[in-house]
Amino acid sequence: MRAVIGKLLPAFLAVALLGLAFLTTPLIEINQGFDADGRMYGAMAGSDQFPASFARQAPWSYRILTPYLASLLPWSTLQNFRVVAYASEALSLLLLSQILRKLGFSTGFCLLGMLFYAGDFWTLKFAAYSPAYVDHQTGTFLLSIVYLTLARQYLALVPVLALAALQKESLAVFALFPAFQLLRERQFRGDARTLSLVAALVAAPLASAVLVRVLVPVDNAYDAGSVVLHELSRWMNPRFWVGIAQATLTGLGVLPVVLLVRYREWLRFLRANPEWTLYLAISLILLFGGTDKSRLYGYALPLVIVLGLHALASLQAAAEPRRFAVWLCAVLLVHAFVGDWLTPMGSYDDYLARMVPEVAGARSIPFVIRNCVIAVGLFALTPWVLLGEWRFERASGFAASPP
Repeated sequence: MRAVIGKLLPAFLAVALLGLAFLTTPLIEINQGFDADGRMYGAMAGSDQFPASFARQAPWSYRILTPYLASLLPWSTLQNFRVVAYASEALSLLLLSQILRKLGFSTGFCLLGMLFYAGDFWTLKFAAYSPAYVDHQTGTFLLSIVYLTLARQYLALVPVLALAALQKESLAVFALFPAFQLLRERQFRGDARTLSLVAALVAAPLASAVLVRVLVPVDNAYDAGSVVLHELSRWMNPRFWVGIAQATLTGLGVLPVVLLVRYREWLRFLRANPEWTLYLAISLILLFGGTDKSRLYGYALPLVIVLGLHALASLQAAAEPRRFAVWLCAVLLVHAFVGDWLTPMGSYDDYLARMVPEVAGARSIPFVIRNCVIAVGLFALTPWVLLGEWRFERASGFAASPP
C-alpha cells in the first residue's frame, strides 16, 4: 500500500500545484492575453485577432508543433493554448518525478524536486499567466529527452528528438546529451550499431530543423548568428551584469544558493556523470540565444534541481533533523516568494520589473536589490540555522557536522 501511495503522490501534487497556479494567476493583460511572442503563435494557430503576416515571422514561425496542437482543439485559440500549457506542465511535473526516481532519490526528495520546479515562476505560473508561449511544451520535451536518456531508450529518442526540434529549434542541441551517454556506455567503441544509433540521434532533430526552414515561408530576414553576436556584446557590458543577477534568481529561484552552500556532493555527481556536465554546458551556451535570460534558464532548471537535491541530501545527513526541517521550509518559502507565488501579479509593468530585467531596465533595480539581499541573507544564515554557528569550511563548502 505504501508503494502505491508513493506512486500516486506525484500525480496528486501535480494536480494540486497546477490547480493553485491556474486559479490564482490572471492572464497577462496585453495583446488580449497572448503576450508579445504569443501573437505570432496565435496567428499560426489560426486566430483572427492578429494579421496573417504574424504567422510568417522567423524564428517564431519555425516552432510549428505547439500552434498546430492548439489549432486542433475545439475552443477559442487562447483557451486552446491554456489547455495545452496545462497538460504540458502536468506532464513535466510527472516526468521530473520519474527522472529523480531514476537518479535514486527517495519519494520525499522527488516531491521536493517537484516543489522547486513548480516554485520557479517560468514553469507553472508563467503557463497560467502567458499560456500562448511555447516554453511550456519546450520544457516537457526537454524533460522527455532526459527521462528517455536515463531509461536508455535510445531508439524511442530518435522520433522524440525529431518532434522536439519542431517544437523549438534549440532542443536539437540536446541530442548530444543521449549521444554522449550512449558512447560512454559503449566505452567509445566504434562498432557500426553504436555509430548508427548516435548518428540517428543527432541527425533526426537536425533534419527536422532544416526541413522546417525549407518548407515554412517567412516574410523577414532572420540570422541566428547575429543574435548570438549581439548577446555576446551585451555580456561585455558591466551594466548588463545587474540584469543577469536578477535573471539568474528569477530564472532559478534560490537553488543557486543551495548549490553554493554545499557544493562537494553535486560536483562529485558531475564528475561521475560527464554527460550531465555536457548538459550544463549546452544550457549555458543557450543563454546567448535570446534576450530574456530568465526564461532561457529553463534549459538548466532540471539539472539545477538535480544538483540542488544532491546538496540537500548531504545537508540533511549533516544537520539535526528539526533544524533541517525549519531551514528547508524557509528555503521553499523564499523560493516561492522569488517565484512570485506569494505576491499579486500586479500590472504588466510590475511583472516586467520583477521578472524581465532586460526589458524593464532601471525599474528592475529595487527587485534586483531585494532578491540579492534575500540570497545573501539565506546563504549567510544557513550554517547558523543548521548547526547553531556561522562556520563554513573551504574543503566541503559547509561544515559537515557540529563540533
